[in-house]
Amino acid sequence: MQASVIRGFIFAAVPIFVGMVLSGCGGGGTTTTPTTTTTTITTVTTTLPPQCLCVFDVDRTLTGKQGKEAECPNAKIQTGITDTAYGGGIMMLSEVGQNIDKTFCGKCYHGIVSAGEASGGLSPERKVLLGVIGTNASLSSTWSDIFPHTGPETSSLVLGWPDGQKQNAVKLIVEWFMTEHNKYIPASMVHFFDDRADNVGPFEGTGFNAHQISCNSRDSSDQDVIGLCGAELSEIVEAKGITTCAKTQNVVV
Repeated sequence: MQASVIRGFIFAAVPIFVGMVLSGCGGGGTTTTPTTTTTTITTVTTTLPPQCLCVFDVDRTLTGKQGKEAECPNAKIQTGITDTAYGGGIMMLSEVGQNIDKTFCGKCYHGIVSAGEASGGLSPERKVLLGVIGTNASLSSTWSDIFPHTGPETSSLVLGWPDGQKQNAVKLIVEWFMTEHNKYIPASMVHFFDDRADNVGPFEGTGFNAHQISCNSRDSSDQDVIGLCGAELSEIVEAKGITTCAKTQNVVV
């Protein structure tokens, strides 16, 4: 998309005094009569082209439940990679975790907001996730760990952010893209995906788009509060507004 250009015209009345010679009774003399001319000034304003942003939760969104590959045929085990979330096990990428570029998000910038810590520190899981998100799309090669992190965001990859408050982290990521990289991302072009309804609902009124995923596979051992196999490709849609599994009536009990 090209930068837009706005031209405005300002009309200024500028008095110009023209000398005239008058003759007649009383002798000759010189006086001035004011006249006006119009000057046109053109101003040019350029704006940054808008960009889109897709932000993903990690556990049961980009990943699936460890050890449940038989129930999640489209997920893929990451051999030798430990995932400590929800009791731990071998990391398993969801269908979307393997194929983000096959969704509309392939044309957008990427970010992560997770309440978990992706196995902490310099874990192999974080390395896998960085490959999933991509440094070119996230403009990040490091992680922003909220606890004990207290300063402004230094990355688009945010971990340790409390459930129910993720909309605030997304706002900070949008600001980070603008202040650090001069990337303008309007709220209407921000899309958030999470397996928990209590992380999607609070986006109401923010102007961001948020959608619950893993609707066709829920973890019954946790009363269906969280997903099982993670995000499916069909759930990553460029839809406006806020949707939960209950609203879309896709939950399989």
